[in-house]
Amino acid sequence: MSPGQFRLFLAFVVVIHHSFPLRLGAWAVGMFFVLSGFWISRMWRTGYSRKSRPYLTFLISRWWRIAPLFITVHLMAASLVWSGLTIGNPAATHDWRWWVTQPWVIGSTQFDRLLPPSWSLDVEMQFYLVAPLIVAAILYGSRHSPSAVWRRNRENGDGTRRVPATEKVETGMPERTRLLVEDASIDLRELGNGTRRVPATLLGVALVAWSAWRLTHGASLETPRLDVFAWLFFVGVACEIADWRPSLWMAIASGAALIGIVAILYSMPDTRSLVWVRGADTHAQVSTIWMAVSFIVMTLVSVPLAIRTVHQPSPSSDRWMGDLSFPLYLFHWMPRDWYYANVDWSLGALRNGGLLMANFAFAFAGAIVLLQLVDRPIQRYRQRWVRRISNNSKHQQQSVPRTNASEQQLTANS
Repeated sequence: MSPGQFRLFLAFVVVIHHSFPLRLGAWAVGMFFVLSGFWISRMWRTGYSRKSRPYLTFLISRWWRIAPLFITVHLMAASLVWSGLTIGNPAATHDWRWWVTQPWVIGSTQFDRLLPPSWSLDVEMQFYLVAPLIVAAILYGSRHSPSAVWRRNRENGDGTRRVPATEKVETGMPERTRLLVEDASIDLRELGNGTRRVPATLLGVALVAWSAWRLTHGASLETPRLDVFAWLFFVGVACEIADWRPSLWMAIASGAALIGIVAILYSMPDTRSLVWVRGADTHAQVSTIWMAVSFIVMTLVSVPLAIRTVHQPSPSSDRWMGDLSFPLYLFHWMPRDWYYANVDWSLGALRNGGLLMANFAFAFAGAIVLLQLVDRPIQRYRQRWVRRISNNSKHQQQSVPRTNASEQQLTANS
């Protein structure tokens, strides 16, 4: 499966989660976070880190990527609420603090949520704030550190030029942090001071343990706090830095393991509601331990499947499908609420099935309109701005190797 197809598949899993008994939406969002960690690490290391103001450019660009469509969809939902329809949580529109926090995306769900799926975009923006430091931590604490990459490049004779630590570039970041994250050809031995590295694996394990503790002590799988989900982004960043390329058979085994876990959870009455809840049923109480363990295990075993997709060819049609996943994820709650307002469990399956298909069709149609008329035109302006910053910084950073064409395209389109 190609990258765009997989992202669209994950978005559709979330749509299904909110309209059908199969409940794998938390798993799909977890996979989105892993993929986000991978691509953000790639974009930072090959693009943003080479600009004259890397951190500021990165934050503006990532906000620009999410906020316009985020705000547009919320204004649409608020308009429907004002017209008398019940969409999401209408009470949110009566709180002035909710209106103030929406344009920033980060912190937008701290008071209330009009559209419940918006919590994950809040977490995503929180990740962007610390993403360069996570990249630096893994580079510094793993065997795939910049010094190891530099030694491999020197031994392979590929022409990669070492950037001396003495070269000064105005980046708007502390010097030590810049050296860690700006270029993978820096030799960390030049940092001196003899600080021992903490293996990246231990940091990853600690993040998973903290997430498990939080999930069993009050947090839920929709808690808009980065610390609950930081390990997912960490896994994605680590896979990108390690350039891990799972084999086809490993990806197949990963998918089979996921299906097996879902089947086991469904077969046990105490855990069935973790993966299957009929619309007319109330949510059964499930142990928070089962909830935390199942989420972590399902997500971890699926990592090879997800990471393999990012190494597959992605033509323009595939990138279009990947871009469609974002508006589909945001917009689908509105047709979903229409579906639940009209479905009648006492009537036949044919009628309700037709409403379900109409719900899916409306979700995709609305997402396509938003993609073509809102998201893509705005993103073209963002891409031009990013390219302009890149062109300006080339004259200021002659010592930093230029990215190749594919990396520049990745930076512009992501």
